[in-house]
Order: sequence, then C-alpha cells, then structure tokens
Amino acid sequence: MGLAHVARDAGELAEARAGFEEARDIFERISTPVDLARSLIGLAQTERQAGNVDEAREAMEKAAAISKRIGDPRGAEAARKGLAKLGPAQK
Repeated sequence: MGLAHVARDAGELAEARAGFEEARDIFERISTPVDLARSLIGLAQTERQAGNVDEAREAMEKAAAISKRIGDPRGAEAARKGLAKLGPAQK
C-alpha cells in the first residue's frame, strides 16, 4: 500500500486507485481485516480526491463496519473522520 499512498500524494490517482484496489483484494482473500480496512480507507481517500464521493463513501463505510466488527478503535476513528470529510450523504 505504500506505493499507492505515494502515488496519491503525487496526484497520480489512477495508479493510487489501482494500488489500493489490489491491496484490498489481497487482504480480502487472505482474510486480514485490519489491513483490509486500511486499504479501503486509502481507496476512499483517493476516490474523494478524484471527486468520486459516492465511491469514497461506500469504501469508507465498509472500512468503518470492518473496524467496528473487529474492535479496531484506530480504524474506526479514521473511517469516522473520513466520513465526516465527505459530508452528509446525498439523497
């Protein structure tokens, strides 16, 4: 995920998205929920930066649910803050 963070910081959003999606898929396959939630948070931040609010919200909500389910307060707080940056859901 490190390269995905670097790509996002450099404004290379397509590369960042691909990196976070790959990480998400791997962590989902090998069942590591903490890392899965972190990859979803990174993906959500990338989507937000790209202006894809709905996709960002979906990824952040999944990260929040995973973090809550496994009792990860740091992940839950990061997801809560990410959702707050997205503002209220559009109807």
